[in-house]
Amino acid sequence: MRETIKTSFVLVLALVLLVLSCARDKTPLGPAEGPAVCPQQDIPWPSLANSPWPVMWGDMQCTARGKYPGPRIGRVVWSFSQEGLYAEEVGVAIAEDGTLYLAAPNMREGMRCYLFVLGPDGSLRARTFFTGPGECTSSASLLARGRVLAVDHAGAIHEFDMQGNIQGRHQGPHGNEAAAPAVGLDGTVYFYSWGNFFSGVEPSGQVKWSRHVGSSSYSLTRCSLAMSPDGRSFYTLVHDHQFGALLTAFDAHTGSVRWQATASPYFLSPLVDNEGNVYCITFKQGADHFVVRSFTSGGQLRWASPARAGQSTNLCMSSDGYLFAYGAGDSLLCIDCEGRVRWSTPMLGRPELASEGGVRLVVDSEGVVYACYNSRYVLGFGKNGTRLFVCELPAMPYNLCGLAISCTGQLIIVGEGWVYCLE
Repeated sequence: MRETIKTSFVLVLALVLLVLSCARDKTPLGPAEGPAVCPQQDIPWPSLANSPWPVMWGDMQCTARGKYPGPRIGRVVWSFSQEGLYAEEVGVAIAEDGTLYLAAPNMREGMRCYLFVLGPDGSLRARTFFTGPGECTSSASLLARGRVLAVDHAGAIHEFDMQGNIQGRHQGPHGNEAAAPAVGLDGTVYFYSWGNFFSGVEPSGQVKWSRHVGSSSYSLTRCSLAMSPDGRSFYTLVHDHQFGALLTAFDAHTGSVRWQATASPYFLSPLVDNEGNVYCITFKQGADHFVVRSFTSGGQLRWASPARAGQSTNLCMSSDGYLFAYGAGDSLLCIDCEGRVRWSTPMLGRPELASEGGVRLVVDSEGVVYACYNSRYVLGFGKNGTRLFVCELPAMPYNLCGLAISCTGQLIIVGEGWVYCLE
């Protein structure tokens, strides 16, 4: 009897261990579970022009996602340059007919700022002086009412018609350091100035609010502003003596701070998805590297990706909800919407070319990713990480800083002194 009971106990124990073992085997780690897909759609934004690329990062959520397929060959079809052009840390806007708008100063003229209007073939249609001498201005934005907007270093908001003629000017309460200001659903313009002063200016020129935020008297590298899908919040970086930089959520109506989280001081722009979740590159506490983190619209941490990320870069998001970032190991990272690394692929496989100056990323409507790399190369990657092309630019700009995808499937690249078009 005792032997029977003992034998039964051993069998039951073995069965329990077998079940537990099977349960563990059926719980794969991260990427083995398959990537999570979170479909994304273009968020209607009535204050902006209905165009392929109306603002620096493609939309007010800074997804850097194009509405059309981009190039597959990687060949330069035209270029534009003008002596003294200083197109650093600015992007290009593209109208519905393919016309390009670039706001940038000229170093040879004491940093006098101009609006450049280029045809789809790269021909110069207009060059309109609007401020200066001074420093860099913000990227041009295309408004729904047939106007082009640029904010200069002194905080003045300039409006032009689509031909490049000046139509109006409003003076903001402080200067402007934002590479790309935000335009609210109602047309209010949001930007920040040296010393961490943040402002909201209504279309009439009336100052909606102005606030000083942060413990520092100076600002960061020129970060852009991203808006929530409902237009009630915007996100950017605030310099802080203790933490270096804080990802900060602002109430767009009042200018009050809703929440803050630590971030990389060299990060170029937060990104916001359709559900209002916010993504940024932050310093990993207790470690010596950066990671991609995602927060809810209320500031709660959703996840932190295990992969190391480069800090001087932007993020972009495909229509499947996949997030792309430059990895610290000189790679391109693809991260799903739950924070798991879907794949990682080398940029050029040449570590000596690692892009210390940062990488700029955009993604087209079919999930193809384009990277400006090492201030010299433009790379294209397929949805599975396969490198489609490598284009070495014929003239080497000091700083490749802006990309945009046109309705004709071309990639526009803005560098210091040059504009390139690839097919």
